Amino acid sequence: MRRGFEGGRRFFQKPVKIGDEIEVKVEGHGKNGDGVAKIDGYVIFIKGDTEEGKSYKVKVETVGRKFATATLM
Repeated sequence: MRRGFEGGRRFFQKPVKIGDEIEVKVEGHGKNGDGVAKIDGYVIFIKGDTEEGKSYKVKVETVGRKFATATLM
């Protein structure tokens, strides 16, 4: 992961971008029931019915500073 400073703020290169279709393994569930996966420590919340420990192909819908959201394909 690329780290550095931009305009006096620390930034991290995100491992995903909007529209990416990736395969991830669900590590747990968030408080709203979304599946939770991580890529290089970056959290991805997966909307839909997921099971912990299973892998799913997902499409990234939003990318934020601390996490991304994705939907099942």
